[in-house]
Amino acid sequence: MNEHLFFKFFDIDRPNIPKDGSQWPESWKKIEYKSYPRLPQIKLPEPDLKGATLAGAILHRKSDRHFSSYSLSLTDLSTILFFGAGVTQRGQNVDTHRRAHPSGGARYPIETYVAVLNVNELKKGIYHYNVLNHSLEFLLDTDKETISKLSAYDFVKEAAATFIFTCLPERSAIKYGNFAYKLILIEAGHIAENMCLVSAALNLRASVVGNVHNIEIANGLLDTDGLGEIPFYLFAVGCG
Repeated sequence: MNEHLFFKFFDIDRPNIPKDGSQWPESWKKIEYKSYPRLPQIKLPEPDLKGATLAGAILHRKSDRHFSSYSLSLTDLSTILFFGAGVTQRGQNVDTHRRAHPSGGARYPIETYVAVLNVNELKKGIYHYNVLNHSLEFLLDTDKETISKLSAYDFVKEAAATFIFTCLPERSAIKYGNFAYKLILIEAGHIAENMCLVSAALNLRASVVGNVHNIEIANGLLDTDGLGEIPFYLFAVGCG
């Protein structure tokens, strides 16, 4: 088998995108925002990176899986979410907002959930990050044992919070076909590196996990189906 066939798959039906955006169908321009309007919502505090420098964050960034029992502050959690995946530039309408990370065609196919185990002012549970209004939506209670099943690594259950990234492939595939899957994985890396740098700037410990060990458990926690929305990437953070 040609070892390059997997990469060629992404380009099989890669479309010819007109340079003139006025020729694009509306489905390419509309940005979807997932939300749970009937569930409890916690407005996050203003993010705070005052005094941090990019150079300092890059120099101190490393994967560190040894977390203490100290609680993560709600402001630090807010800061990681905002500078990692938040709306940082408000446009004239929701379809022209831009975020902290690059996204192929500005399709934003990734949703962020947070498994909270030790964060001040938040009870243990699974939350969805509402990126549009920078808030958390409470989905359900959870515990260490359940969270530990998401990963083959025990350190995840010791993290103050574990971010669970899902992708909704159709958001990107409607424009890019199979090429969307490559763009989705690249985008996940952008978000995770943002969060790694923010965590380093806040003197927190963090590590990414390149897979979700138990998709069935993840689907149950997030109420996803593993088809239209797929859990696929983890980011654990905590105090030293």
